[in-house]
Amino acid sequence: MIADRRQFIIGAISLVGGNALLASCKGEPNIKPTDIAKTGPLFYSVAELELVTRLSDLILPRTETPGAIDAGVPAMLDGLMDQWANSKTQSNHRKDLTDIKAELDANSRGNFIAAENSVAEAGLREFDKAAFSDDHAHFAYQSLKQLIEVAYAASEAGSETYRRDPVPGYWDPAVPINTL
Repeated sequence: MIADRRQFIIGAISLVGGNALLASCKGEPNIKPTDIAKTGPLFYSVAELELVTRLSDLILPRTETPGAIDAGVPAMLDGLMDQWANSKTQSNHRKDLTDIKAELDANSRGNFIAAENSVAEAGLREFDKAAFSDDHAHFAYQSLKQLIEVAYAASEAGSETYRRDPVPGYWDPAVPINTL
Protein backbone atom coordinates (compact mmCIF):
# COMPACT_ATOMS: atom_id res chain seq x y z
CA MET A 1 0.00 0.00 0.00
CA ILE A 2 1.26 3.49 -0.83
CA ALA A 3 1.66 5.42 2.41
CA ASP A 4 2.73 8.98 1.65
CA ARG A 5 2.80 11.76 -0.97
CA ARG A 6 6.38 10.95 -2.01
CA GLN A 7 5.39 7.38 -2.91
CA PHE A 8 2.36 8.65 -4.85
CA ILE A 9 4.57 11.04 -6.83
CA ILE A 10 7.10 8.30 -7.54
CA GLY A 11 4.23 6.11 -8.75
CA ALA A 12 2.99 8.86 -11.05
CA ILE A 13 6.45 9.34 -12.53
CA SER A 14 6.74 5.60 -13.08
CA LEU A 15 3.41 5.60 -14.94
CA VAL A 16 4.82 7.99 -17.55
CA GLY A 17 8.13 6.20 -17.98
CA GLY A 18 10.28 8.35 -15.73
CA ASN A 19 12.08 5.56 -13.87
CA ALA A 20 15.47 6.36 -15.39
CA LEU A 21 15.14 10.05 -14.55
CA LEU A 22 13.89 9.25 -11.08
CA ALA A 23 16.89 7.01 -10.45
CA SER A 24 19.21 9.84 -11.46
CA CYS A 25 17.48 12.09 -8.89
CA LYS A 26 18.16 9.61 -6.08
CA GLY A 27 14.45 8.99 -5.59
CA GLU A 28 13.56 12.62 -4.85
CA PRO A 29 10.84 13.66 -7.29
CA ASN A 30 10.39 17.33 -8.03
CA ILE A 31 7.42 17.79 -10.32
CA LYS A 32 6.11 21.31 -10.56
CA PRO A 33 2.47 21.64 -11.58
CA THR A 34 2.03 24.02 -14.48
CA ASP A 35 0.72 27.47 -13.53
CA ILE A 36 -1.95 27.22 -16.20
CA ALA A 37 -3.55 30.57 -15.32
CA LYS A 38 -0.21 32.30 -15.85
CA THR A 39 1.44 30.39 -18.70
CA GLY A 40 -1.28 28.22 -20.17
CA PRO A 41 -0.58 24.51 -20.52
CA LEU A 42 3.02 23.58 -21.30
CA PHE A 43 2.35 20.11 -22.69
CA TYR A 44 -1.36 19.81 -23.44
CA SER A 45 -3.14 21.66 -26.20
CA VAL A 46 -6.15 23.64 -25.04
CA ALA A 47 -8.47 20.85 -26.28
CA GLU A 48 -6.42 18.15 -24.50
CA LEU A 49 -6.43 20.18 -21.30
CA GLU A 50 -10.22 20.56 -21.54
CA LEU A 51 -10.55 16.76 -21.85
CA VAL A 52 -8.19 16.05 -18.95
CA THR A 53 -9.96 18.68 -16.84
CA ARG A 54 -13.43 17.30 -17.61
CA LEU A 55 -12.33 13.71 -16.93
CA SER A 56 -10.59 14.72 -13.70
CA ASP A 57 -13.68 16.57 -12.50
CA LEU A 58 -16.03 13.69 -13.29
CA ILE A 59 -13.76 10.96 -11.91
CA LEU A 60 -13.00 12.81 -8.65
CA PRO A 61 -15.66 15.52 -8.22
CA ARG A 62 -15.84 17.95 -5.35
CA THR A 63 -18.01 16.58 -2.56
CA GLU A 64 -17.52 17.26 1.14
CA THR A 65 -13.84 16.91 0.25
CA PRO A 66 -11.91 18.76 -2.46
CA GLY A 67 -12.14 17.31 -5.95
CA ALA A 68 -9.48 16.80 -8.60
CA ILE A 69 -9.87 20.34 -9.94
CA ASP A 70 -9.47 21.79 -6.43
CA ALA A 71 -6.33 19.67 -6.02
CA GLY A 72 -4.82 20.93 -9.29
CA VAL A 73 -4.76 17.54 -11.01
CA PRO A 74 -4.81 18.87 -14.61
CA ALA A 75 -1.91 21.23 -13.81
CA MET A 76 0.00 18.37 -12.16
CA LEU A 77 -0.52 16.10 -15.17
CA ASP A 78 0.54 18.88 -17.54
CA GLY A 79 3.71 19.39 -15.49
CA LEU A 80 4.32 15.65 -15.28
CA MET A 81 3.99 15.15 -19.02
CA ASP A 82 6.08 18.24 -19.79
CA GLN A 83 8.88 17.61 -17.29
CA TRP A 84 9.11 13.83 -16.99
CA ALA A 85 7.60 11.99 -19.93
CA ASN A 86 9.92 11.09 -22.78
CA SER A 87 8.93 11.92 -26.36
CA LYS A 88 7.53 8.44 -27.05
CA THR A 89 5.36 8.56 -23.92
CA GLN A 90 4.20 12.07 -24.82
CA SER A 91 3.28 10.98 -28.33
CA ASN A 92 1.44 7.89 -27.08
CA HIS A 93 -0.38 9.96 -24.47
CA ARG A 94 -1.60 12.43 -27.10
CA LYS A 95 -2.84 9.56 -29.30
CA ASP A 96 -4.53 7.95 -26.29
CA LEU A 97 -6.31 11.21 -25.46
CA THR A 98 -7.58 11.43 -29.04
CA ASP A 99 -8.89 7.85 -28.88
CA ILE A 100 -10.47 8.38 -25.46
CA LYS A 101 -12.18 11.59 -26.59
CA ALA A 102 -13.61 9.88 -29.68
CA GLU A 103 -15.10 7.12 -27.51
CA LEU A 104 -16.48 9.60 -24.99
CA ASP A 105 -17.93 11.81 -27.73
CA ALA A 106 -19.74 8.78 -29.16
CA ASN A 107 -21.18 8.03 -25.70
CA SER A 108 -22.13 11.65 -24.98
CA ARG A 109 -24.24 12.71 -27.97
CA GLY A 110 -21.29 14.00 -29.95
CA ASN A 111 -19.37 16.32 -27.61
CA PHE A 112 -18.21 15.05 -24.22
CA ILE A 113 -16.61 18.37 -23.26
CA ALA A 114 -19.68 20.53 -23.97
CA ALA A 115 -22.30 17.98 -22.90
CA GLU A 116 -24.46 18.67 -19.87
CA ASN A 117 -23.08 17.03 -16.74
CA SER A 118 -25.73 14.31 -16.67
CA VAL A 119 -25.01 13.36 -20.30
CA ALA A 120 -21.23 13.46 -19.80
CA GLU A 121 -21.49 11.42 -16.59
CA ALA A 122 -23.63 8.78 -18.30
CA GLY A 123 -21.23 8.64 -21.25
CA LEU A 124 -18.24 8.30 -18.96
CA ARG A 125 -19.97 5.66 -16.84
CA GLU A 126 -20.71 3.60 -19.96
CA PHE A 127 -17.16 4.02 -21.28
CA ASP A 128 -15.62 3.26 -17.89
CA LYS A 129 -17.61 0.06 -17.53
CA ALA A 130 -16.55 -1.12 -21.00
CA ALA A 131 -12.95 0.00 -20.50
CA PHE A 132 -12.58 -2.21 -17.44
CA SER A 133 -14.41 -5.22 -18.88
CA ASP A 134 -12.54 -8.30 -20.01
CA ASP A 135 -14.02 -8.12 -23.50
CA HIS A 136 -13.23 -4.49 -24.36
CA ALA A 137 -10.43 -3.46 -22.03
CA HIS A 138 -9.17 0.03 -22.85
CA PHE A 139 -5.74 0.13 -21.25
CA ALA A 140 -5.02 3.73 -22.25
CA TYR A 141 -8.09 4.91 -20.37
CA GLN A 142 -7.29 2.66 -17.41
CA SER A 143 -3.82 4.22 -17.24
CA LEU A 144 -5.16 7.76 -17.55
CA LYS A 145 -7.73 7.16 -14.82
CA GLN A 146 -5.00 5.75 -12.58
CA LEU A 147 -2.77 8.72 -13.35
CA ILE A 148 -5.59 11.13 -12.40
CA GLU A 149 -6.12 9.26 -9.13
CA VAL A 150 -2.39 9.15 -8.34
CA ALA A 151 -1.98 12.87 -9.11
CA TYR A 152 -4.92 13.60 -6.82
CA ALA A 153 -3.51 11.47 -4.02
CA ALA A 154 -0.12 13.16 -4.43
CA SER A 155 -1.66 16.61 -3.98
CA GLU A 156 -1.98 18.23 -0.60
CA ALA A 157 -5.79 18.05 -0.77
CA GLY A 158 -5.71 14.44 -1.90
CA SER A 159 -3.23 13.33 0.72
CA GLU A 160 -5.54 14.76 3.38
CA THR A 161 -8.53 12.99 1.83
CA TYR A 162 -6.69 9.67 1.58
CA ARG A 163 -4.94 10.02 4.92
CA ARG A 164 -5.04 6.76 6.75
CA ASP A 165 -4.52 6.40 10.44
CA PRO A 166 -2.41 3.52 11.65
CA VAL A 167 -4.16 0.84 13.62
CA PRO A 168 -4.48 2.14 17.17
CA GLY A 169 -2.88 0.31 20.01
CA TYR A 170 0.42 -1.28 20.83
CA TRP A 171 2.34 -3.22 18.21
CA ASP A 172 4.74 -5.93 19.32
CA PRO A 173 6.83 -7.42 16.52
CA ALA A 174 7.88 -10.43 18.60
CA VAL A 175 4.70 -12.04 19.87
CA PRO A 176 5.00 -15.76 20.57
CA ILE A 177 2.60 -17.66 18.33
CA ASN A 178 1.03 -19.54 21.25
CA THR A 179 -0.18 -16.23 22.78
CA LEU A 180 -2.28 -15.26 19.78
